[in-house]
Amino acid sequence: MNKNIIISLSFNCMDLFAKAFGLFVTFALIALLSGCDGDKIVGEEEPLETNITMTLKSGTDPVFLNNALIYVFTNTDKFVEKKLNVVRNDNKLSTYMPVGISNLVLLTCNTDIAGTVTLPPYGGANTYPMWKTGFTTSANEFLAQTPAELRYASLPNTVITENMKTEKQATMNRNVAKIQVILKDYTGFDQIHTGRNDYAFVDLLDVPTTLDWTGGYYPGKDNPDHSGDIPVREYFNFNAQLKADTVNFIVPAHRGADAFETQHIDTTTHKLRLRTSMPLKGQSYFGKTPIEISFVPKINRIIQLIVTFRGEPETNLSINITVKDWADPIDQEIIFE
Repeated sequence: MNKNIIISLSFNCMDLFAKAFGLFVTFALIALLSGCDGDKIVGEEEPLETNITMTLKSGTDPVFLNNALIYVFTNTDKFVEKKLNVVRNDNKLSTYMPVGISNLVLLTCNTDIAGTVTLPPYGGANTYPMWKTGFTTSANEFLAQTPAELRYASLPNTVITENMKTEKQATMNRNVAKIQVILKDYTGFDQIHTGRNDYAFVDLLDVPTTLDWTGGYYPGKDNPDHSGDIPVREYFNFNAQLKADTVNFIVPAHRGADAFETQHIDTTTHKLRLRTSMPLKGQSYFGKTPIEISFVPKINRIIQLIVTFRGEPETNLSINITVKDWADPIDQEIIFE
């Protein structure tokens, strides 16, 4: 993971530094007449526009800039457009923004997500769905993982004034959480062999699938669209000492208004369930699972589940839970001009 993503959006240079909790973004906007002709007459259907140039600093991974997406809303949160006239040339992106007051949403990821982002209708509110996690098969047997680097920033009330420069700041944090499952100890099951075993896996149930354009759960933080009993499934992989690797799940997380405060009030009450399987008598043995995970997903956080599982005799399942910050933030600074 590249921890120093250095991006500037300007005609000048910009530095980027590592900082916890996400992508650090600085936006500077200079409103200029399109075509730079001071005598140009602009009609009602030809608004003033500002030229925006985004420059990726040398020596950094260009993937976050290449996959950056810009969406424009009115200052009353009505959708206007996705910026399509983006020109990519070497380490630069160029586009235009209208002079006026806009609410901007910026998305990026380490993979191309342009085809998976859902646009609101023109004039639609920012409460429309933005992201929906799909399934891994056409039969919808399993929910897919959400990209681990799905990142979001909002720039409300961005004022772009002709021939003036405006600087704003935003932080691009992951809009996802990580659920880690560590199989600490297991006994009383069929013989385990190295690698993947058919009946040794973990299912995550009731996983929220959909985010709106505020980064929150859709249609509501406490009643999100979710997978129900359709699992996100990952298999344990056993090494030569028959110790299982850590299993990682990436799930959408609700972005509340106080998401970066010490105490969270604007958070979800929706909880996930965990189901653990180990092979016993040639089939899956789930013990007393599924169980409810007592902590809810939060953006840029890790819920770590340490599992001790006994099959026969006297089946037993013990799970210890800890929550910690995501340890590998990517910070970026951006200037719009």
